[in-house]
Amino acid sequence: MSDSTENGGRSGSIPPAEPAFLKSPAAIWVTSGALFVLFAALGFLSEGYFTDDDVSRYQSARIAFSHPDRLVGLWTRPAFMILYALPSQLGYAGVEVTTALVSALTCFFTWRAAQHLDEPHPFLAAAFVAFQPLFLLLSFSGLTEPLAALFAAISLERFFAGRDKTSAFFAALIPLARLEMSLALIVWGVLFLRKKKWAAIFILPLGVVAWNLGGALLTGDGLFLYHAVFQERERGIIDAPGALHYLRGVVYVFGPVLTFFLLLGLPGTLRNRSRVLLWVPPVMIFAYLSYSSAQTGSLQSAGYYRHLVSLSPFIALIGIHGFNEWFLRRTGRWQVLTMLVACALCYLLFSQVILNRYVAGTDKQYVGLIYFVVLTLLGLFSIVGRTWWARSAVRGVVVIGLVISMAGYVFGKHGLLKLNPEQSAVRDAGRWYLEQGYDGTVLSNHSLFHFEVGLNAYTAPPLTPATMDSVEVGSIALWEGHYGFKRGGVQLPGLESEREWRVLRRALGPERQFFTVALEKVAAPPSTRRPVPRSSFQHPLGFRWDLAATLPGWQFFEETEGLRLLRGEHAPLVGPTSGAEPGTEAEANSGSGEGFFLDIEMRRDFRRTLETAAYGRQMEKTLAGMADAEIVDSWVAESRRWHWVALRTSAWDSVVGTAAATDRSEALHLICRGPKGSLAWIRSQVPGWESSLEYPLPVGRASSH
Repeated sequence: MSDSTENGGRSGSIPPAEPAFLKSPAAIWVTSGALFVLFAALGFLSEGYFTDDDVSRYQSARIAFSHPDRLVGLWTRPAFMILYALPSQLGYAGVEVTTALVSALTCFFTWRAAQHLDEPHPFLAAAFVAFQPLFLLLSFSGLTEPLAALFAAISLERFFAGRDKTSAFFAALIPLARLEMSLALIVWGVLFLRKKKWAAIFILPLGVVAWNLGGALLTGDGLFLYHAVFQERERGIIDAPGALHYLRGVVYVFGPVLTFFLLLGLPGTLRNRSRVLLWVPPVMIFAYLSYSSAQTGSLQSAGYYRHLVSLSPFIALIGIHGFNEWFLRRTGRWQVLTMLVACALCYLLFSQVILNRYVAGTDKQYVGLIYFVVLTLLGLFSIVGRTWWARSAVRGVVVIGLVISMAGYVFGKHGLLKLNPEQSAVRDAGRWYLEQGYDGTVLSNHSLFHFEVGLNAYTAPPLTPATMDSVEVGSIALWEGHYGFKRGGVQLPGLESEREWRVLRRALGPERQFFTVALEKVAAPPSTRRPVPRSSFQHPLGFRWDLAATLPGWQFFEETEGLRLLRGEHAPLVGPTSGAEPGTEAEANSGSGEGFFLDIEMRRDFRRTLETAAYGRQMEKTLAGMADAEIVDSWVAESRRWHWVALRTSAWDSVVGTAAATDRSEALHLICRGPKGSLAWIRSQVPGWESSLEYPLPVGRASSH
């Protein structure tokens, strides 16, 4: 599958500037070995982690053989678990070395693919992969994107070498590392169909089929993977980052030099039918991620720019073509126009400051634009200074300068991975715990804390209201501002006021951006709940309820169980006030002891706020997914502050209300349930609840009962 006429066979072309030693068979091995050493060294020298997921996946891999559910998990990814299960037994260094090897092999096979495409300077394909900023930062991580990139690189190299069945085999493995990449298998399938490679077509879906089969054997669910993706992948309520989110991060992910050559290489790649496999898969994945980042619900993308690292080999191979067009041919008017358009795109779309590695900010920085302008000027110089440009010394300096500039950009901008404020605060909490010499039970939800104290997050007890009640006196709990509430449902205000726990340590992380609290259990939990007087009740988490104005018959208790903040109870209804239709089961049950329960819960998310309607739609979708639930009605209050859903199950009638905060990323849920047939009576209570409950209030105001 040669494209030799693309670069070297046209009039006006310039001979390649490739050092002789890079043409030898040993060069690719020596270079790949050097990159492996570089990636591993970066891992050993970096004290931080790209995300908490690095440590969480490492801990999952360590127990994969004894907990087979880890092998088929949607988040853990089968390919990662299988490959890393043994190296992880050597400690986290085993993960770093394995990923360094995976990353170096990705560079190796991308170089080989460029050779099969007859691209001049194929060694630059390896550099274009290695010095992509996010690829380099993930080259020693515990994340799945480098593994997906390796499978893609091998499949591309085998495809362009004419080894279709081997190409199909490694393409089939890609979804086992990054499931969204399964969309790209359509392209392989179409190309194999055109070539009538039936065996390769048969091989392509086997990875996903095997994954679903493994999950089915463990769970008994024949549609295990479908249900995991479309029913269990609710992200909670998050603010969709928008359809342009991933495009805004292109320079951040791939770097300015490669992005420039990517834009220059796209026109020629699009014109060449033999290179369909290079551009269609990344376009499909970009389109999917852009679509999903504008959605809410089960298909919403979290917006992490690292997802694009899976496309590294594709982007590098398009980029090497763009480089050769820019470097070897005399720049024509269409190339000049393409370079000017690239500069305009960089200015308008690619210059946003990226915050926390996944949020495109409103401020701009123009370092990338400077690279674009310099490369454009060099391209123009190849016209007016053609004699100079043709000199081998000048071209050698340009090639070496590009590699140095790519490396300089990524190391200058990112350097070694440092501990972020959250990681630093949790690490310090772990070290403090070890210094105290505690040897009893410790409750926590943060995998990095478990890692620091020598535990595994998936075998150690979590921090939840239930475990706090059940553990013995003398146990330690570590609450932190990320997973303390998100995974365990433990609110800090309620936690610090618990009479059976005493605070041992409060600590702020660097730049006062993260907070941890260590507590010790000193007594058994109280056996009675605290009743709330029927007056104005105000909670420090930001709501006030005028209980005296609520319809009569309710008794309220302040709660600290899970997400619940307040519980109301109402005695069974008897007689004509029951609201039950004559002759129904509800009328027969009146006075049978089945009462009503009214709970107030709070849910939070770490994104920006959404309006009540969006939170409510997400809650309605979640309720509709319950196996035993039938949605009867949904509506938005006239005030627009509440979204309500009425539903029935086989045991209860229920109404669920949702109100979103306007100044912070949280929502209040009001949930009332009663016996079957009482839905009309429950709905009659809603106006009173709406008028008497005030939310949101400023967080932190003192509670008054």
